[in-house]
Amino acid sequence: MRVVLPLLLLACQGSVPDSAEPTPPVTLAVEPLSDTRLLRRLSLDLRGTLPSLAELQSVEADPAALDQLTHDMLEDPLFEERLVHIYAQRWHTRVDEFNGSWFDYFLEQEQEYEFERAVGEEPLRLMAHVVAQDQPWSNVVTADHTMANELLASIWPMEGYPAGETGWHPVHYTDNRPAVGVLATNGLWWRYFTTFFNQNRSRAAAISKLLLCEDLLNRPIRFSEETDLFAAEDVTGMVLTEPSCQGCHVTLEPLASTLFGFWWMNDNATPEMETYHPEREVLGAIELGVEPNYFGVPIAGFGDLGRAIADDPRFSRCAVESMAEALWHRSIELTDFERLEATHNRFVEEDLQVKSLIRDLITTDEYRAGTLANDADDATADRVKTARLLDASLIRSISQSLSGLEWEADGFDLLDNDEHGFRILAGGVDGEYIGVVQSDPSMSWALVLRRTAQGMANRVVQYDLIEENRPAMLLDTTLSASPEDEAFQLTLEQAHFQLMGTRADEDRLASLTRLWIELEALGDESTAWQGVLSALLQDPDFVRY
Repeated sequence: MRVVLPLLLLACQGSVPDSAEPTPPVTLAVEPLSDTRLLRRLSLDLRGTLPSLAELQSVEADPAALDQLTHDMLEDPLFEERLVHIYAQRWHTRVDEFNGSWFDYFLEQEQEYEFERAVGEEPLRLMAHVVAQDQPWSNVVTADHTMANELLASIWPMEGYPAGETGWHPVHYTDNRPAVGVLATNGLWWRYFTTFFNQNRSRAAAISKLLLCEDLLNRPIRFSEETDLFAAEDVTGMVLTEPSCQGCHVTLEPLASTLFGFWWMNDNATPEMETYHPEREVLGAIELGVEPNYFGVPIAGFGDLGRAIADDPRFSRCAVESMAEALWHRSIELTDFERLEATHNRFVEEDLQVKSLIRDLITTDEYRAGTLANDADDATADRVKTARLLDASLIRSISQSLSGLEWEADGFDLLDNDEHGFRILAGGVDGEYIGVVQSDPSMSWALVLRRTAQGMANRVVQYDLIEENRPAMLLDTTLSASPEDEAFQLTLEQAHFQLMGTRADEDRLASLTRLWIELEALGDESTAWQGVLSALLQDPDFVRY
């Protein structure tokens, strides 16, 4: 079981002087990606897969085809799946351990990974579903339902899961929890649990950070020399009277007091943790000594919290900023204010449609940057990500879609787990110790990529060239084809185009052909193709996008 330090000391944020003027936006001196490489970036970001050869050929022939393909990606079922991973990088709920476990529900040990992922993905699936179904983003905190797969629907107090179905579907809890969207999901509060001493303060801080982009933990704190919190007999009362504490806790305590329906008498008892307790809502005012309110505005309780958040301008701005960070692969800075304010205004005009927000962000020079221009200044070089690195989630989804390879052991997906697998080693986010995807190559990342590339190459050769009567995944040729054959060279050229999103020049094709010949001399034709594909799958142009 993890240990959480009590979140009691949250201080005030310094005010901005009246004389401060907004920093002018930085002019981006960048060169855009080629049309086919842009298609590749869009496909990986929005679907988690490489574009097909046909899609690449259509954009190569007519760049205008990119608009329709982008529209199609946003309607693709893979888009909803990809959003789960995008939101996971910020919400950090896909952890490998909760206080409740598979054992508590009498599941098989082989179901441990399935159980842990289902719990952690519940709030993420609800957010992804809201976006994919073209619902306003406000539904994330006002929806009267959640999402569940067949496992969650069988163990938690839920109804409405369609009989005979599998996968994720909208369902309703049966324990009278209010209609507040993700705020009413077990998955969120199993991840952001609280303690007897903390009394939901950590949860209130999580709400502020995740939904309003207001990170209370980053605020500076100042105490006088006479202040000794450790010697105080009543720390809970002190945070409401000590001036250094009041700035935050006067907001934090009333927000925390709304969450006592999720107050657990025993944070290791699954019946306590899986059920909402409406009779405990009144404990907030008693335990914390304050009535519920939302940043100074009185609310009746937890049932009003979702609507209060939805009406807060910071909520929609946070949606814009967090999606920009996800697609631009960097933190938002003050210099982004002007263009993100314009994006936010359109987002509001579009009834908080996240698909429209994404369309806005992917048309920016920032997103489409391929290289720095010759006259780029240091500020642009430091800020703009002209190349992204394949992280664990993308390596995993590419492996599955390109070759059907799923790297599993004892029921665990090794690219999506850290207790038994390599998620962090492959540049991923575990939600506890690593909160940002890896942006630069590392030794561990390279080793995981190598093994995955070898596995993919072996599987493609097995299915495309050795076994008969299978549609080709990547290699549309035969084992008997030799480098002198036109079909061999065409397959090599098309494989490079599909994997890299660029055409190979003559020198590149010649070097790959020589590699094939050398490997064939050491083994056979299948060995040669495996080596060539493995090399391509570790190429810098493949692992960057």
